Amino acid sequence: MNGPRSLFEEAFHSLAERGVLIEPAQRRLAPLRGVRCKLPGRQDAFTPDVDTYTLHQVGKVYAGTPTLRSELKRHGATVGDLAEASGVVRSAYENDRRLVWGFSGYSSSLPGIDYRAEAHGMERLFSHLSATHQLPSLVCDGGVAEGTLGLSGLLAEHYHVPTLRYVPLEGLGCIGSATHLVAHKATFQEREIFVALTGDILVCFPGGPGTIRECEVAIDNGVIVLCMLSDEKQYRPDSLPALFMRLPKIRKAFDEGQLFVCWNESTLKSQIASAISAARRSSVPNRSQRFAAIGDHFQ
Repeated sequence: MNGPRSLFEEAFHSLAERGVLIEPAQRRLAPLRGVRCKLPGRQDAFTPDVDTYTLHQVGKVYAGTPTLRSELKRHGATVGDLAEASGVVRSAYENDRRLVWGFSGYSSSLPGIDYRAEAHGMERLFSHLSATHQLPSLVCDGGVAEGTLGLSGLLAEHYHVPTLRYVPLEGLGCIGSATHLVAHKATFQEREIFVALTGDILVCFPGGPGTIRECEVAIDNGVIVLCMLSDEKQYRPDSLPALFMRLPKIRKAFDEGQLFVCWNESTLKSQIASAISAARRSSVPNRSQRFAAIGDHFQ
């Protein structure tokens, strides 16, 4: 008879089956007084909320304005400024032997969509990196608690890998736990640049236009891309798996050895090894340029 599941197994199962880590009823949303956010398509600025339930599971939050820092601190967060967040990246980059890995993909619990293929692929990825003593020095992603990004944050925590998670104002109500959380920019699209720039390898799971944009920005900045797809899953016609060989920039990166594709478990180890080898040749040497670009976007 099987024993009770661990908290990790329960959370992992929830993400794999339903794409949800933290139920809406668990969230404790509180307004960030004095903080204003304007989103595309909305005429007026509004006051964003923060999930104080998960905020207490974040090691430190870094924010760009005194008002936002003050409000996050009022809700119990340990708070720093963006210069300190730059220091987290710098520290990770000073370790030439270990890589920084970024993760991209769908980040929502959509009706009728599960994340079982993504969960299996990501668990196998982390398990292989652990077994070969190649776990990242830092994991970065878009920071929410749902979908692919919920999985990357949960697995990083399970394998004791520090996380640097980028969340804009519109996403503070659905954050996941993190070692370091950067609360910067207004929209999810605005924070894509950080995920694309920070990792030496950007792991792209199935995702839509946002994932495609992150993939292309990573390519433009010399980052190695590892696409974790599945030949057994049906994908939306606007998704990365459906389009990547028809997008000129992504196809060129594939042809030139900057983008690697893992379609199934049998190719996992070889594609990871190829991506790591390519990242040591190209991504690690250009860390200083990417670090400068991150600093520019922190302004």
